[in-house]
Amino acid sequence: MRDALLKIDSYSVTTDAWSSGSLSCVAITIHYVETGGADWKMQKACLQVSKFNGSHSAEALAEYVEKAVDNIHMQQPITVKNSMKKRMWAAVADGAAAQQKSFHCLGEEFNIWKFWCICHVIHLAVKGYFIFVYI
Repeated sequence: MRDALLKIDSYSVTTDAWSSGSLSCVAITIHYVETGGADWKMQKACLQVSKFNGSHSAEALAEYVEKAVDNIHMQQPITVKNSMKKRMWAAVADGAAAQQKSFHCLGEEFNIWKFWCICHVIHLAVKGYFIFVYI
């Protein structure tokens, strides 16, 4: 999979962080279009899902994303030409302030568009409606 990811021109990522009791986790998924041949094919790959120790601060989440992207290179040297950081064009996350701010903390080599996950937006709207109706 690493070799395929290093060949793509651009990609986007989705991230999510969640907690359940004392367990806290973060996931990052990469999305891209495979253009080999006549047909274009949407592809996705889970880069990392792991325990997340410490607070879900914007800086900590940004560091998590950056390390996951750097791990794609593994043993290959990172150059300006092959840098995965330069090829990320969009990021989607929930509306939590830390998630949204985390993409601003990534640094200048990440010049990306940031979006709220529409599923999270719908969930909050529906939840807000039912709270309003039943109070």
